[in-house]
Amino acid sequence: MAGQKLITLANLTTFANEIKTKYAKQSEFATLQEEVEALEAASGEHNKIEVVKVNGSALPITPEDRSVDIEVPKDTNDLTNGAEFQSKTEVEAAINAKISSAYKAAGSVEADKFLTAPSQEEEGNVYNSTEPFSTNENFVESEIRSYPAGTNVVVVRDSDTYKYDVLAGFVDLTEYAKNDSVDTKISTAIEGLKISDYVKTTAMEAYVGTQLGKYYDKTAMDSKLEGYVQTTAIEDMVTNESLSTTLAAYVKTSDITEITESEIKALLA
Repeated sequence: MAGQKLITLANLTTFANEIKTKYAKQSEFATLQEEVEALEAASGEHNKIEVVKVNGSALPITPEDRSVDIEVPKDTNDLTNGAEFQSKTEVEAAINAKISSAYKAAGSVEADKFLTAPSQEEEGNVYNSTEPFSTNENFVESEIRSYPAGTNVVVVRDSDTYKYDVLAGFVDLTEYAKNDSVDTKISTAIEGLKISDYVKTTAMEAYVGTQLGKYYDKTAMDSKLEGYVQTTAIEDMVTNESLSTTLAAYVKTSDITEITESEIKALLA
């Protein structure tokens, strides 16, 4: 038995395990073959697409080649909502309109330019004033203001008209004094007026209030004069002397005696 190899039980077990791993059993292969044959017999009906829809509507199927023709719109007018889209021409027109209304340099002008209202063709024009000017009814600003030379003014649409609008820019402040300079001048002016020699308003008001407190007001004065007679009223009164003079021509009641009837008859006889 030289040159022959013996197969042990362990070798057979290993070989059997490899066979089980790499190969299927005859029974399993037969079951798989039956399933494949069943699919072939059904011509794969469970994977067959019978209807093709676009937006819920079924498209016709060509019987000859079992195909479906799906039309793709080539123009916005072919779309049901095409009104919401713009064509290339419309988009270009909108862009050109925006560009035409944008600010564009229009050169330098004299102040007389702003005495005439701008036209529609000037919309977006930016003018540089070579002279100082004041706003008027041709400007967007309702308040009249003055601006120095070098100010930029643009033409804008204002409701149904066109007006000038002053753009923010450099403001010449050389003619204005600084805060510290103003403070210095005020201090100098105060010192020159010798205001420190005068009484402050608050101190004066306090003094006057104190002095007025020493006097009677009308109510207090009326109470003090109660019971007194004014001079003009005294002149209209009768004095003892004037009353005695007036009564001198009259007979006192005590001087008049009663006259009897017989005395009267005697006098009349």
